[in-house]
Amino acid sequence: MIALYSFAHSDPRGASGTSTLGGLREREVARAYFPEFRRVIEAAGHEVGSFGGPLGAVVRLMKKTASVAVGHGNRPVCVEVHFNNPPFVSCPVCGEMGYDGVPCSKCEAPPSHVWRWGHVAMINRHCAQSAELARCILGSLTMVMPWSRERDIIKMPDSRYGSKIWPRVVPGPAALIEVGFGVDKRFSDFLDAPGSFDRIGRAVAVGVLDFYEAKKNIPLDEWGK
Repeated sequence: MIALYSFAHSDPRGASGTSTLGGLREREVARAYFPEFRRVIEAAGHEVGSFGGPLGAVVRLMKKTASVAVGHGNRPVCVEVHFNNPPFVSCPVCGEMGYDGVPCSKCEAPPSHVWRWGHVAMINRHCAQSAELARCILGSLTMVMPWSRERDIIKMPDSRYGSKIWPRVVPGPAALIEVGFGVDKRFSDFLDAPGSFDRIGRAVAVGVLDFYEAKKNIPLDEWGK
């Protein structure tokens, strides 16, 4: 197996991205998960590739790498890992802009919507193996974040979540993992704790390995279906 880890969505052009309540930035955190992910995958005897830069170029390179891997009898698995935040909205009471689902930072009015925080995966709805990969990773994350809700897998395209190109165009099996939401205090506090990045990177890697062990005997010409 070769695990292909994408930084594209989490580091498209060097922008810092969204942040946690403690001030950790999405882009830096997404990269901080990777060293432990790579260590665990390589310790199990598999290869790892990482990809960063503009999304289009990354997708093309991941497709090429996956194609070469299959040509050499190897099985590619694509992952992307980061966190997200709810939309930025106007407070219905004072008009202050802030994240949906949390009290207004200015007048402390309660949120107009109740969000269900937790970890979630986005996949291509036409790839059954991607759904199985996502379930393995989400289950592994639940073990290290038992307080976090394991949300239903989002099958793209889905009009509720925009285009989300990455999970639709990279070779399957592939899963875009949202580990949590930055405005969720429990998740923000977890990321602030020592060792949290390694725990997440390890959990994602274990999920990938669990998936591979369950599916490694699938014929190569059926891989990614």
